[in-house]
This record gives sequence, structure tokens and C-alpha cells, in this order.
Amino acid sequence: MPRGIFVLGLLSFIFGVLALIILPIIGFLSILLGVLLMIVGLVSEEAAPAPVPPKPIKPKVKEEKKAEVTKPEKELPPPGYIYCLYCGEKIPKNSRFCPNCGAALEE
Repeated sequence: MPRGIFVLGLLSFIFGVLALIILPIIGFLSILLGVLLMIVGLVSEEAAPAPVPPKPIKPKVKEEKKAEVTKPEKELPPPGYIYCLYCGEKIPKNSRFCPNCGAALEE
């Protein structure tokens, strides 16, 4: 809006200069009004409030996950034994087949 007031003052000033030839009093008043409007336009433009900067966005803090201690599903077999890969039964280490499920064990 202040820019519009300044332009209106400028137009009034120009009209006053042109009207000064025909009607000196109206021309003088128009020049005076134009100068006043230009001053108000300039002062209002300087006094316009500064735009408010946007609020900074706080980064989300990720919650630290605590390392969970996981227990093994089965305990380690005693020395000389292994678990069957197919049924999970405890069998001697040198077995070729599982005595529980009969699966062939790789060596």
C-alpha cells in the first residue's frame, strides 16, 4: 500500500504542475497534496514491519536403542556332541545319520 500512496502523490504533483498554468490555486494545492502523499508513502515504506522469519524446525532426536542381550535358543552341546540341523536333537559328533530323524549329516 505505501507504494500506491507514493504513486498517487506523484500523479497529484504532476497534475498540480500542469494545473498551475490554468488555475494557480488548485495547482498549488495539488502540488502540496502530491508532496505530502509522496512523503507519507516513503515514510510508510520505511516503517513497514519486517517479515517474521519462520521458526526453525527442531530435528527429531532418535532414541538410542539399548543392545538387547539375546539368549541362544539352545545351550551349547557338551563336548563330543552336535545338534542335528533338521530336528535339533543332540547327537554324537561322529554320526553320519541322525538317530532321531534319520537325516544324513554332512561332514
